[in-house]
Parts: sequence; C-alpha cells; structure tokens
Amino acid sequence: MKNNISITKIPNVFSYLFYLLMYLLPTISSAAETYNTKTGYEALENVTTGRFNTAYGWDALHSNTEGTYNTASGVIALYYNTTGNHNTANGAGALTNNTTGRNNSASGAFSLYYNTTGSENTATGYQALNLNVTGIRNVAVGHNALLNNNRGSTSNKEGSSNTAVGWSALKSNTSGVQNTAVGESALQSNNIGEHNTAIGEDALFNNKSGSGNTATGESALYNAKGNRNIAIGAQSGCALVTGNNNIYIGSLGANNDSHVIRIGGDSSTVNKCPQKINLPVQTKTYIAGIHGTTLEGGDGKLKQVYINSLGQLGTSTTTSLSINAMIENQNAEIKKLRNELKELRKMIELL
Repeated sequence: MKNNISITKIPNVFSYLFYLLMYLLPTISSAAETYNTKTGYEALENVTTGRFNTAYGWDALHSNTEGTYNTASGVIALYYNTTGNHNTANGAGALTNNTTGRNNSASGAFSLYYNTTGSENTATGYQALNLNVTGIRNVAVGHNALLNNNRGSTSNKEGSSNTAVGWSALKSNTSGVQNTAVGESALQSNNIGEHNTAIGEDALFNNKSGSGNTATGESALYNAKGNRNIAIGAQSGCALVTGNNNIYIGSLGANNDSHVIRIGGDSSTVNKCPQKINLPVQTKTYIAGIHGTTLEGGDGKLKQVYINSLGQLGTSTTTSLSINAMIENQNAEIKKLRNELKELRKMIELL
C-alpha cells in the first residue's frame, strides 16, 4: 500500500542524530552528577569527584581531581589545583600553581601565581602576592602589592596576616607578619619587619627589619629603620634613621633620636625627606589643663621646668624642694625686698 513506509527508508540524518545523542549522553550524565561547568581546551580535564567547579579558559583547572567549589577564568588559571576548595581565580596565570590551598581569591594576571598550599589569601591586581607560596590570610590590592611575600618559604608562619593596599605596597616583604600598608609604595622595602602600620604614600618606605612602627602621612618615617616609632603628619619623622621609641607629630625628627618626643616644626633638623620640604615652624604653644590646675599626688616636691634654645624641656638638676620649703624661701625673699625698700626710703628722706 502507498501509505506504508519502511523503516529502512528513514533519512540518514535521523540516524546521525540518534548516534550523536548516544555519544553525548555519558557526558551530559557526568556533568549532571558533578555539577561542573567548563569551557576551553582541556579545562577541568582530569576531574574525578570534584563538584561545583567552573572553568573558563585554556587549561583552566586542568589538574583538578577532587577540588570543589572552585572558579577559574583565564588561561592556566588554577592549572595545578588538585584538591583545593573554594578558590576563585580571574586572570591569566591567576593561582596557577595552587594545589591544595583553599579559600583564596585572585583577580589579576599572575596574582597568587606561585601559591601552592597558602590559604585564605586575597590578591587583586597584576602580580599581587605573585610569589606567595604558603603564606596565609594576606590581603593585597594593587599592582605588585606584596609581590615577594613568603618567597621560597615552606612555612605558613612566614609572610602571613599582612594587608597591602596600593601600588607596590609591601612589595619586598618576605617573612614579615601582621603588617598593614595603605598607599602607594607604603612599606615598600619592608623585608622581615613585623607589626608595622604605614598609611600614606611612601610611609615607612625604607624600613626593612624594624618592627612595631606606626607612620601616618605621606613620607612619614620615610628613612626609619628602628623599632616602635610613631609619626603623625606628612613627612613627620623623615630625618630619623636608626633610633627607637620616638614620637613625632608634625616634626621631621633627627637622625639618631631615641626615646624622644617632638611636636611641631623645627628648623634646626636636617630634612632627609625625598621632597626636601621643610615643615612650618610653630611660634606659639597652647596646652589646656595646665594653668590653674593644682598638682596632686607625687611626693609633694616640685621642680622648676626650663626650656633651652632648641626647644627641649627639662627640670633643674638642683635638689627638689617641698612646697612648704618653697613658700618659706619666697617669704624670705619678700622680707629681704621689704628691708631694702625701707633703706631706700631713708636715703630719699636724707636728700
């Protein structure tokens, strides 16, 4: 009959579609089971049990086997990751060498490139945290920020818990920990120094091993290499090099100051700041809470305060007197003046 159609006469195109579907089913099934997404040559090529991974780019997450919740976007991003979890890499070469490190975020070409087991790091910018290997809990934002951090180290106790925001901030840091640098080239030369805080362009620029310093202001403590120094204000403490335990507020300081407090501009110091600008010199000082305030406590002895031509404050080297003794001395002086006044009057009357 004319209405009967033989199965052998079905167009070949349907056969091709049938075989293609049979070929793709295992891949579709596998993707459904692992919930992975990949686009790019050999992206997620070796995944076995890893799930919820996303790979975009040539060889992205290439070596991943069991790692989960990873996102790689860019050529060889997270290439060597095997079991690391919760990593995000955006940019060519981002987190390329990561193997088991977890909870890392790298955004920028070659950011966290050499990281292998370091975890909980955040790098944003070209080559940010580039040489970090095992360091943990670092934050680098900016081109070359924390570039050399943890370089060649095998310990996660070296080069950890640092924060660098700005171009080349903490660029040379290798094993220093718990440093904070905010501003272009802040703490740029720091190598092993710890617990430093630098806020402002070039703040603590030349410090390498000094620890416990705080510099707030452009070029503050620019040349300082000592410990536990504090500088507030642009170029404050610029003249200091090797001293320790100093406090500067709007003062350049001096080369070898130690245990010194300087407040205000001082024209007598040598300006070693990169800009070679002298700070303004103050001519008057007002301090509240002194005039009219009665001293309490202590040993009941008072000393006179003197000031020399350099503006340094100090007390007399003579023996301290009690309040009563000072009153007696003043009364004696008054009595002496009265007697001299009487003699003067007698001389006037004789005239």
